[in-house]
Amino acid sequence: MATGDMVNWINSDDYLEPGALEKLAAAYIKHPQGEVFCGYTHCFWHETGDTSHTYRMGLQKNATSTLLNIEMNQPGTFYKTAILKSLGPINESLRYVFDNELWMRYLCQYGQENVIRLKEILAHFRQHNQSKSIGEGFDAFNKEQQGILQWLCVQTALPQYLQQQVDRETEPINYQSKPWQIPALSIKKLHAFMANKYMVTLFNQGMLQESKTSFKMAVKANTINWNRKTLGLIKKLLLKHL
Repeated sequence: MATGDMVNWINSDDYLEPGALEKLAAAYIKHPQGEVFCGYTHCFWHETGDTSHTYRMGLQKNATSTLLNIEMNQPGTFYKTAILKSLGPINESLRYVFDNELWMRYLCQYGQENVIRLKEILAHFRQHNQSKSIGEGFDAFNKEQQGILQWLCVQTALPQYLQQQVDRETEPINYQSKPWQIPALSIKKLHAFMANKYMVTLFNQGMLQESKTSFKMAVKANTINWNRKTLGLIKKLLLKHL
């Protein structure tokens, strides 16, 4: 049981940068409002020692956008102990993305205003063929991530015609969770994200009214991607209307 003021876990393949805890302590003192402290993680290949990449937890313009575009950096991210206790334990029904799920629960409950990002490297991540991420492939990670997102869509009452699209591309997983606390989640933006994702598919399936409604949702929430598919859909909707 961790008893310090901040908590993280380090896997057997990884290790902390020398001086990382001192840097964290300094950031903790400098930013007393901080709830999550994110530094850089240096990823390298075990066989050669060559650097793969160095990165930090990704943040978008708001918590909902961050949740929908996860850039997870678990080894370099530390939670205040009190925050972690309020969120509850790691979800053991997941094998691959329990760190993502914990981060998503944090974003939904607290937002991202008190996430502190450090400029220093805090951890090193060893990549090799026996690790889950390399040896077992990213498809298994994506499958679990999609399953969590499907669950969140159900919990927020996504319109049924969109939920059906989500369900079609989600493989069954054994994800189990109590209802999340979601005061910082924009349900409107979450649903508009799904509307933008599936509006062309809905049109191609002959669901014209649902496609129109999805397009309007995406435009209103400013989540629409103005690309060739979107412009083609607008043209088709206009022609159908005429």
